Amino acid sequence: EPVFAPWTTGKVGMTGTSYDGTLPLAAATTGVDGLEVINGLLRTLPAHLRVRCGTAQTLKSEVTRPTIAEMKRIDPSEAIRSAEIRPLFPRYFEVVEVKGYGGTVLHMLLHEIAGNFQNADPATSAILEAICDLEEALVALGDLPHDFAMIVGCAR
Repeated sequence: EPVFAPWTTGKVGMTGTSYDGTLPLAAATTGVDGLEVINGLLRTLPAHLRVRCGTAQTLKSEVTRPTIAEMKRIDPSEAIRSAEIRPLFPRYFEVVEVKGYGGTVLHMLLHEIAGNFQNADPATSAILEAICDLEEALVALGDLPHDFAMIVGCAR
């Protein structure tokens, strides 16, 4: 039976329980865009978790991908061309190991609101755990890449 869910595009399905503080997720995806997932999750968060930390109660309502100019303006030390490192690395080093460690959803979703999850009650902790589980599942399925990675190499 169809369920009305205004927070989703229909490309991500989730199931689980949260009464006991856990929310095991199963994600069925096809060509999921990271921003679709992030904004879908953002719309599901209670308002008190979307308050931008350090502001006069403004709510985070949407995540957009910043332009290179915006990234330079916000943080000139940001590695704005970091996506080029991984493909170039093997040209100069023998790759020993690559370990991705997520961040595809969490990094942009929790920017400016992560402080709302400190000292969280069980329900808020369950929400954060569910978001972490969803990101992990989407990466494991290959639907989203790791945003962050550690690459170990040795000189050729």
